[in-house]
Amino acid sequence: MIFSSSESGINYFSLRPTGESHNSGELTIKKDELFMFVALEGQFILNAGYNNTSYPVDGECGINLFYPMLDWVVEWNKIDSLSEGMGLSIHLKLLHQLLTGSEKADLKEVIRSGIYQGDQSINEKPFILSPQMKMILRQLGSPPVGGHTIRPWIRSKIMELFSLLIDQTAPTSREQSCPFLNQSEATEKINLLRDYFLRNPDEKAGLELFGQKFNMKAHSLKKGFKKVFNKSPKYFCQEVKMDRALELLKKEEITVGELAFKSGYSNTSHFIRSFKNRFGSTPSQFFKTKNNTQ
Repeated sequence: MIFSSSESGINYFSLRPTGESHNSGELTIKKDELFMFVALEGQFILNAGYNNTSYPVDGECGINLFYPMLDWVVEWNKIDSLSEGMGLSIHLKLLHQLLTGSEKADLKEVIRSGIYQGDQSINEKPFILSPQMKMILRQLGSPPVGGHTIRPWIRSKIMELFSLLIDQTAPTSREQSCPFLNQSEATEKINLLRDYFLRNPDEKAGLELFGQKFNMKAHSLKKGFKKVFNKSPKYFCQEVKMDRALELLKKEEITVGELAFKSGYSNTSHFIRSFKNRFGSTPSQFFKTKNNTQ
């Protein structure tokens, strides 16, 4: 059963143990939503409609799925009648606002931040449910409040849930004290480099230009960029190129070769591979899915 939080952008449902031998269902997830599914007990099989791939989710584990190109359908199946699970879909801009307090970032900025998806837009790696996370999820399944207090209560629980998840999945080798984060001037320089990459996703040109401008070596710029944004300049530029390619695909009828050229790739095979790594399907598969939904 799907429960609304009395707020646009948040929906969740509970799958409780039943006497039935088989229990399944499906839900449409919008392209600007993150979908989380957890198995509190037992095991489930999820099928993601964007790539027709099945993902097993075992007891006390969860998984996040995100597909930024088109709306898609997720299906779930219980392995046995005693399995218990929960699903949550939330608009990424709302989640970003809850966790950062920022209401200005557009969806592209939220996606590029990498806060929720790690190194890729599609985070298909299972995560472990801590006791605190399990408690929050069970509370969401049976809210102890109602009326005017349900909305702030659910917001606070989602903030708590994703804060624990982000803390759990943060790289263990990452320095707790980052010099670039402690020096406002250095951070401002790295932010300017990022703004340049958003306009001109050419890593070599950007590093040369800003290296001369700030009298810094390319190595230092790369290191600072990685510490501030948790991704390398090369990977960030590739993301920008892929996002531009996606926009072109949505607006124009264009060949893959032309799309690769306009996206700054001289090697079409390399472009197709990068596109699939970013979005989970090739440009041709996107065309097919797009035409089938029109």
